[in-house]
Order: sequence, then C-alpha cells, then structure tokens
Amino acid sequence: GLITPVPVDRLVVFAAPARASAQAIAWNAAQRLAIEADPAWQGGRYPVAQGPSAGLAAARAIAMITYRSLVEFDERFGRRQTRRAGQFDVEYYLRRHGEKLVERFDARSYVALMGAMDSQDVGDLEAAGRRTAQRVKEVVGVGIDTDILYYPHEVRGWVEGYARGGANARYEEIRTPYGHDAFLIEFGEVESILRDER
Repeated sequence: GLITPVPVDRLVVFAAPARASAQAIAWNAAQRLAIEADPAWQGGRYPVAQGPSAGLAAARAIAMITYRSLVEFDERFGRRQTRRAGQFDVEYYLRRHGEKLVERFDARSYVALMGAMDSQDVGDLEAAGRRTAQRVKEVVGVGIDTDILYYPHEVRGWVEGYARGGANARYEEIRTPYGHDAFLIEFGEVESILRDER
C-alpha cells in the first residue's frame, strides 16, 4: 500500500549532500578496490567468517581519512611514532580502526552500503523542496567546515534549492577541526542546533 507522509515540525540533516559527488563515489570506489584486491573476496562469494579481512581493513582506513580533517590529523598525530617503532601514529590509528571494523562487519554488507551511498540522489531540488514544504515545517541542513567527504557547499546547495522550492529551509555550519565525524564529536554544537538555540 501507499505510505502516508507524517507531518514533521523540524527536520535536521547533518553533513549529508543531496546527491553523492564524483569525489565521494571515488572514495567509495577506492574502498571497493581494496576489498576486491583481497584474494579472499572471491567475487563476493566467500564462506561466512572467511571474507576479505585485509581488504576490508584497508577500505576502512581509506574511509577514516575522509571522516577526519588535515587539522585534526596534524594536531592529533603529527609525524609522531610513539605507538610502534618505525610506524607513524596515524598509520597505527588507521590500522587499528580497520581491525576493529573487521571484528564486527561483513565485507559484502560494507560494499552494499557504499553502493547505496553512491546512488543517493534527491533529484530536482526545487521539486523536493515543494514536496517537503507540504509536510515539514522547517528543514535545517548542517554542513561541517572541515568536511572533505561531503563539503559544506554541497549541504548549502541543497538547502538553497529546497528554499527555492518553497520549503522553510536554512543552513547551519559547525566549525571544527574534526571533519565529517564532527556531528558525532561536537556534542555541544549538535545539541545547540537540535534545540534551535543558535
């Protein structure tokens, strides 16, 4: 049957574009290439718990680079080698995140998730704004100034398109050294936006 739209007072969207850019798709393609390069990938037809763990760990390392910023990496790691002799701390960090993901995630699911992200496309922004205006009182798009995965101008662009379509849409921006993941780290900023205290 048909899904009945539910009226919403306020919709807040953090660090997300209306459509995946070529660069975002490229980051995901590099991750897929890492997974596919692992011999255990076997075209995605591997036995349960025997998947491409090295490829998945490498894919996660690539993703982690897009979730953070140059500023944070420089401040947090610099060129230090304090964790393991002969290895930069930033590499240790990326390897550790890869290992942690392998423990809880399947490579086929990861590839499917990236495919869904790549296909993200709202379409005509003004038309989407008109549809949204019928059931949402206010839309807030939140960009992150240091986000290299979904740049702030991408968020601002769809907000402006929605506004042209008649939606009560506005743009907010979190200024932070933490990159894309700031919406998971900057609790005060996020709370302020959600409470509409800015």
